[in-house]
Amino acid sequence: MDFVEPVLLVGIGGAGSKLAAHASQLIGADCVAISHDSNDLGSQDDIKIHTESHVNPSAYLIRAQAQKSMDKIRGKISDYSTVIIFANLAGKSGTAISPLVAMAAKEEGKKVLSFAIMPFRYEKERLFMSGVSLKRLRASSDSRSEEHTSELQSPI
Repeated sequence: MDFVEPVLLVGIGGAGSKLAAHASQLIGADCVAISHDSNDLGSQDDIKIHTESHVNPSAYLIRAQAQKSMDKIRGKISDYSTVIIFANLAGKSGTAISPLVAMAAKEEGKKVLSFAIMPFRYEKERLFMSGVSLKRLRASSDSRSEEHTSELQSPI
Protein backbone atom coordinates (compact mmCIF):
# COMPACT_ATOMS: atom_id res chain seq x y z
CA MET A 1 0.00 0.00 0.00
CA ASP A 2 1.36 3.41 -0.92
CA PHE A 3 1.04 6.16 1.63
CA VAL A 4 -0.27 9.38 0.22
CA GLU A 5 0.48 12.39 2.38
CA PRO A 6 -0.86 14.06 4.44
CA VAL A 7 -1.39 11.28 6.97
CA LEU A 8 -3.71 11.34 9.99
CA LEU A 9 -3.28 8.87 12.85
CA VAL A 10 -6.54 8.06 14.65
CA GLY A 11 -6.39 6.42 18.06
CA ILE A 12 -9.62 4.82 19.22
CA GLY A 13 -10.02 3.69 22.82
CA GLY A 14 -7.40 3.85 25.57
CA ALA A 15 -4.55 1.78 24.15
CA GLY A 16 -5.29 2.87 20.57
CA SER A 17 -5.07 6.54 21.57
CA LYS A 18 -1.74 6.02 23.33
CA LEU A 19 -0.26 4.14 20.37
CA ALA A 20 -1.41 6.76 17.88
CA ALA A 21 -0.01 9.61 20.01
CA HIS A 22 3.34 7.84 20.33
CA ALA A 23 3.50 7.05 16.60
CA SER A 24 2.64 10.63 15.70
CA GLN A 25 5.58 11.88 17.75
CA LEU A 26 7.89 9.42 15.98
CA ILE A 27 6.85 10.23 12.43
CA GLY A 28 5.60 13.80 12.82
CA ALA A 29 2.06 13.12 11.57
CA ASP A 30 -1.12 14.67 12.91
CA CYS A 31 -3.09 12.68 15.47
CA VAL A 32 -6.61 12.62 16.87
CA ALA A 33 -8.02 10.41 19.62
CA ILE A 34 -11.65 9.29 19.82
CA SER A 35 -13.17 7.76 22.95
CA HIS A 36 -16.11 7.87 25.32
CA ASP A 37 -13.70 8.07 28.26
CA SER A 38 -12.13 11.47 28.96
CA ASN A 39 -9.06 9.75 30.43
CA ASP A 40 -8.16 8.47 26.93
CA LEU A 41 -8.11 11.96 25.42
CA GLY A 42 -5.10 14.23 25.55
CA SER A 43 -5.83 17.41 23.58
CA GLN A 44 -8.70 19.72 22.76
CA ASP A 45 -8.75 18.45 19.17
CA ASP A 46 -9.66 14.96 20.34
CA ILE A 47 -13.26 13.81 19.96
CA LYS A 48 -15.24 12.79 23.04
CA ILE A 49 -18.27 10.59 22.50
CA HIS A 50 -20.79 11.75 25.08
CA THR A 51 -22.14 9.00 27.33
CA GLU A 52 -22.12 10.84 30.67
CA SER A 53 -25.74 10.01 31.45
CA HIS A 54 -24.84 6.30 31.66
CA VAL A 55 -22.65 4.80 34.37
CA ASN A 56 -21.37 1.83 32.37
CA PRO A 57 -22.32 2.35 28.71
CA SER A 58 -22.46 -0.63 26.38
CA ALA A 59 -20.65 -0.78 23.05
CA TYR A 60 -24.06 -0.46 21.38
CA LEU A 61 -24.78 2.81 23.19
CA ILE A 62 -21.29 4.16 22.43
CA ARG A 63 -21.78 3.31 18.73
CA ALA A 64 -25.16 5.08 18.68
CA GLN A 65 -23.64 8.17 20.30
CA ALA A 66 -20.66 8.04 17.91
CA GLN A 67 -23.02 8.08 14.94
CA LYS A 68 -24.25 11.45 16.21
CA SER A 69 -20.64 12.72 16.03
CA MET A 70 -19.88 11.45 12.52
CA ASP A 71 -19.96 14.95 10.98
CA LYS A 72 -17.26 16.04 13.43
CA ILE A 73 -15.21 12.89 12.70
CA ARG A 74 -15.57 13.38 8.93
CA GLY A 75 -14.44 16.98 9.39
CA LYS A 76 -11.26 15.80 11.11
CA ILE A 77 -10.34 13.33 8.35
CA SER A 78 -11.38 15.49 5.38
CA ASP A 79 -8.00 17.22 4.91
CA TYR A 80 -5.97 14.00 4.82
CA SER A 81 -5.25 11.47 2.08
CA THR A 82 -4.29 8.55 4.33
CA VAL A 83 -5.94 7.59 7.63
CA ILE A 84 -4.15 5.14 9.92
CA ILE A 85 -6.40 3.72 12.63
CA PHE A 86 -5.11 2.28 15.91
CA ALA A 87 -8.13 0.53 17.44
CA ASN A 88 -8.36 -1.05 20.85
CA LEU A 89 -10.87 -3.81 20.13
CA ALA A 90 -10.38 -5.19 23.63
CA GLY A 91 -12.37 -2.24 24.96
CA LYS A 92 -15.82 -0.81 24.36
CA SER A 93 -14.78 2.43 22.62
CA GLY A 94 -12.60 0.72 20.04
CA THR A 95 -15.15 -2.00 19.39
CA ALA A 96 -17.95 0.51 18.91
CA ILE A 97 -16.23 3.36 17.07
CA SER A 98 -13.45 1.94 14.87
CA PRO A 99 -15.67 0.39 12.15
CA LEU A 100 -17.55 3.68 11.86
CA VAL A 101 -14.36 5.71 11.45
CA ALA A 102 -12.91 3.29 8.89
CA MET A 103 -16.14 3.28 6.90
CA ALA A 104 -16.34 7.09 6.94
CA ALA A 105 -12.72 7.41 5.77
CA LYS A 106 -13.30 4.87 2.99
CA GLU A 107 -16.46 6.69 1.86
CA GLU A 108 -14.43 9.91 1.69
CA GLY A 109 -11.97 8.17 -0.67
CA LYS A 110 -9.07 7.98 1.79
CA LYS A 111 -6.44 5.25 1.98
CA VAL A 112 -7.20 3.40 5.22
CA LEU A 113 -4.66 1.36 7.17
CA SER A 114 -5.75 -0.22 10.44
CA PHE A 115 -4.09 -1.84 13.42
CA ALA A 116 -6.29 -3.67 15.92
CA ILE A 117 -5.56 -4.71 19.47
CA MET A 118 -7.58 -7.82 20.29
CA PRO A 119 -8.55 -9.15 23.73
CA PHE A 120 -6.70 -12.06 25.26
CA ARG A 121 -8.14 -15.52 24.69
CA TYR A 122 -9.28 -15.78 28.30
CA GLU A 123 -11.39 -12.58 27.98
CA LYS A 124 -14.25 -14.62 26.54
CA GLU A 125 -16.93 -11.99 27.15
CA ARG A 126 -15.09 -9.57 24.84
CA LEU A 127 -14.17 -11.95 22.01
CA PHE A 128 -17.46 -11.95 20.09
CA MET A 129 -17.91 -8.16 19.93
CA SER A 130 -14.26 -7.62 19.05
CA GLY A 131 -14.44 -10.26 16.29
CA VAL A 132 -17.48 -8.61 14.73
CA SER A 133 -15.81 -5.22 14.97
CA LEU A 134 -12.59 -6.58 13.43
CA LYS A 135 -14.54 -7.98 10.47
CA ARG A 136 -16.20 -4.59 9.88
CA LEU A 137 -12.91 -2.75 10.31
CA ARG A 138 -11.15 -4.99 7.80
CA ALA A 139 -13.96 -4.51 5.27
CA SER A 140 -13.19 -0.77 5.10
CA SER A 141 -9.40 -1.05 5.31
CA ASP A 142 -6.87 -1.21 2.50
CA SER A 143 -4.63 -3.36 4.72
CA ARG A 144 -6.08 -6.83 4.22
CA SER A 145 -3.05 -8.72 2.90
CA GLU A 146 -2.15 -10.78 5.98
CA GLU A 147 -3.31 -11.54 9.44
CA HIS A 148 -0.72 -11.42 12.16
CA THR A 149 -1.54 -12.63 15.60
CA SER A 150 0.69 -12.81 18.57
CA GLU A 151 -0.10 -13.92 22.05
CA LEU A 152 1.96 -14.15 25.15
CA GLN A 153 2.63 -17.78 25.89
CA SER A 154 2.87 -19.01 29.41
CA PRO A 155 6.09 -20.88 30.20
CA ILE A 156 4.06 -23.46 32.09
